[in-house]
Amino acid sequence: MSSRSASIPPELVGFTAIAAVVAVAAMVVAAVAAVKRRGFEPHPAVWMREPLEPWGSIVLAALIVLPLLVWVGRALDAVALVPLLYAGAAGYVATRYDRFGGLRWVSVDDDGVHWRTLRRGGTVPLSAVTGVDGYREAGGVPRIWLADGTHLTLDRQPQARLVAAGIDQLSMSFRPAL
Repeated sequence: MSSRSASIPPELVGFTAIAAVVAVAAMVVAAVAAVKRRGFEPHPAVWMREPLEPWGSIVLAALIVLPLLVWVGRALDAVALVPLLYAGAAGYVATRYDRFGGLRWVSVDDDGVHWRTLRRGGTVPLSAVTGVDGYREAGGVPRIWLADGTHLTLDRQPQARLVAAGIDQLSMSFRPAL
């Protein structure tokens, strides 16, 4: 009678270790964000993106991209390049996060609509708001249309719809009559 024990194949040991580190790190960051968020009182003129949003996507990307990079590295017989490719992919995402991450915060007051992404921010006067849509229907994505043809896209949170409705009401007095 022979005894066999279950073991991880040698080619998956590195991936398993990296996947565990990425998953644990993302869970720690998500837990810290959840603790910070506890007790947050929503304000009818301020919308903030849910702080836990990107971490699940980052973990999934890490668990999908890393095996693909390892596979490409093995196919090209250049496994030593995999960490460089992975660091390059992470650097690309980090430098382009403003484009992909979208709005993080929007508020409205007498000065106009204040917005913020991860690295940039600005203020748009209420007179530059040409329309607001997507907040009236449940599950809609509110968009604030600006005079220059661009828009600020919020998300499906009830708070986002409330702020979009407020911006729509406040900016109506600046819009030309039809």
